[in-house]
Amino acid sequence: MTCGVLIFAHDSTIDYGSQAVVSAALAKQNLGVPVSLVADAQTITAVKSRFKQLPFDQIIEIERPTTDNRRQLNGETVDFINTDRSTALDVTPYDRTLVIDSDFLIFSDSLNQYWDDPRDFLIAPGMLDLVETRTDPTGYELHPHSIPMSWATTMMFTRSEETRILFDLVEYIKEEYEYFASLYQFPTARYRNDFAFSVACHILGGHGINPWHGELPVPLLIKDTDNIVDIRPTGEIVFLSRDVVTDSYALAHCCNQDVHVMNKQNILDNVDQLLELAND
Repeated sequence: MTCGVLIFAHDSTIDYGSQAVVSAALAKQNLGVPVSLVADAQTITAVKSRFKQLPFDQIIEIERPTTDNRRQLNGETVDFINTDRSTALDVTPYDRTLVIDSDFLIFSDSLNQYWDDPRDFLIAPGMLDLVETRTDPTGYELHPHSIPMSWATTMMFTRSEETRILFDLVEYIKEEYEYFASLYQFPTARYRNDFAFSVACHILGGHGINPWHGELPVPLLIKDTDNIVDIRPTGEIVFLSRDVVTDSYALAHCCNQDVHVMNKQNILDNVDQLLELAND
């Protein structure tokens, strides 16, 4: 059985291609498996022009998704092209695939223990915020009166009939997004893979009666209000983390910990340092 990592990236006002290069390099170093990029022609051309060497074993070209998704990042409204995650089963070259966001940085080998997991689909059940008042990192919900949220930041699946049903259902939820948003009470300002996969898993699990999917480790969350201040040669990341409830900051650090960096600029400002870590 072939195993590998899949990363989707589409450049917009944010350089997602460069993020994907960093993410792929760290994944290859710490997991020791091949990594493939899924991107549009424009992003592929830009990535090849920015880097002399690329860490991808395969580059899979697809059409650039048409979307009006936008989000606030560091006080600015930026384009957010993420609506093609439901095609992962169709485009992956692997029998067992780990899908990660381009802003997901792998600094450990903890995900390697799931390649032989008998469950066909696994997804992260939460995110760990070091300074948030939330005590349970899996306590996120689509809405205060809705279902628990899974994070499509990291997903692992085997090519099977069950996963085909899942991805077809996610595609249907995307097409009927406003209906499912009304049913599950989540906001529709922008499409979120987290919401679509959470709803699909909830439906396939008998509407929460018998969860059918597995869980991946909860990674550390560096929020879009946080800032990386230092990346040390030891692999330690030092960052200022903001508690939005109290508007206070705490100095935090992590090492040998997989990290979801929602502040994209933090990655882009430290591309050289992160690639040095990946190539050590």
